[in-house]
Amino acid sequence: MGWTEGVDLSTLTVLHRMRRFRVPTARKRISKDERNQAEETVENERKFATDAAIVRVMKARKTCSLQELIGEVSSQLMSLFRADTRSVKRRIEDLVAREFLERDSKDSSLFNYLA
Repeated sequence: MGWTEGVDLSTLTVLHRMRRFRVPTARKRISKDERNQAEETVENERKFATDAAIVRVMKARKTCSLQELIGEVSSQLMSLFRADTRSVKRRIEDLVAREFLERDSKDSSLFNYLA
């Protein structure tokens, strides 16, 4: 009844009873600096989310092997983003450097929660 609007990527299509109109729309161009800044912001947010997931798992378990920790963190972060194994390992090593975690003295594949 009356006007119906459909959205296309490059034009706005307006449908009326017997006629179809195409109205060009303006696209906002994103500069490389803005794109790099956005990617950096997303990367920082993912680092914080990964750190928080690692600490939650370790707080609950106190001691955990590397593979179990990576699996549990990946499953927790699945709803937010697909966690890369390499980035999770980097975040674990960063938490070890910041003394939230430590490697077990007897078995180097185990991590202990300190904080």
